Amino acid sequence: MKSFNYAHPTEILFGVGRLGEVGQVVDRYGKRCLLVTVPAEGALVALFDRVKGYLSGAGIAVEHFAGVIPNPTTDCISAGAALAKAFGADVVLGVGGGSSMDTAKAIAVEATHPGTAWDYRWCSEQQPTARTLPIVAVTTTSGTGSQFTQVAVLTNPGEKVKSAIYNSHIYARVGIIDPELMVSVPQHVTASTGFDVFCHAFESLLHVNASPYTDLLALEAIRLVAAYLTRVVDDGADLEAREAMAWADSLAGLCIANAGVTLPHGIGMTIGGYCPHIMHGEALAVTYPEFTRYTYPYAVPQFAAVGRILNPELTREPDAVAAEQACNEIDRLLKRIGMWLSLEGLRVTEEEVVEIADHSQVLPDYKSNPRVATRDEILEMLKRSYRR
Repeated sequence: MKSFNYAHPTEILFGVGRLGEVGQVVDRYGKRCLLVTVPAEGALVALFDRVKGYLSGAGIAVEHFAGVIPNPTTDCISAGAALAKAFGADVVLGVGGGSSMDTAKAIAVEATHPGTAWDYRWCSEQQPTARTLPIVAVTTTSGTGSQFTQVAVLTNPGEKVKSAIYNSHIYARVGIIDPELMVSVPQHVTASTGFDVFCHAFESLLHVNASPYTDLLALEAIRLVAAYLTRVVDDGADLEAREAMAWADSLAGLCIANAGVTLPHGIGMTIGGYCPHIMHGEALAVTYPEFTRYTYPYAVPQFAAVGRILNPELTREPDAVAAEQACNEIDRLLKRIGMWLSLEGLRVTEEEVVEIADHSQVLPDYKSNPRVATRDEILEMLKRSYRR
């Protein structure tokens, strides 16, 4: 067997109703909590009030930073960090999707270190230290896996760069996954984040750092996506499907924390840097048809395994056939959940396509793909993704 390591420090609290434990959990790490969320609107008002009630009931003082935005920017993070410092926060609680949890992690760094969170990216000489505030994460979507990763994605709009802090000090101490919180997630967000689950699991399976442990988790996550993603897109109130997708998201998050992601995430992050109006799952979905056909001949066993999960009839076919057909099965999944997209439809200009190709190798993800793409090959994939 291949030699490998596997480690994960985040405590997992999974199940319907587990949000009620957030006060006791946060109390382990501090008495002055910065709650980090998107603005309180609609159903979120009641959710955030519940969270504050649980915290107050545990004797915890709360300050609420409700300034999280999609594809969180350096300015957004700095505003939250300034509030954390002024309040004297000793613990940070991120409640929401990936943007809220990533913002909470970045705030925990910036509030305790010189400079800004941008200064502590994966490629920087200086890295977060043990001074980082303890983080607790409550996810309200099934998609990013951020509650279990050592990653905080952030965007510098001035540079049109989307990058990430990657450091073990920003793992959440506890991740709370309560599928009941996901019932009200809109259909398109459910589809976009759900496809992100698939991508995390699939790309960790393809990754050069994949191991027998992460393969086990990834394949189970993909089985759950195959069985439940279309169900939950069709009926967001289907709690059984929400539970299954929440567990798939958790498994996939554990995978990428120990293996990683590949070419589509490098391209997708660059798309997000240039076009912040595009959701992360959309940025992945738009290039996946070209990525799969580019990659499958170099990862036939993995593609064959996924093809057979998506279409059990492929069990009768040899690996080469099942691997090629896996590309079509992934296309069908995208179409079924309303994620068959084009760059043109996502309002990306042809000039931006060239700039995206020029910068898609800034992050190292492309190097971990079974077939390492050149800049010109990435540009060709993007051009073929422009109109569908």
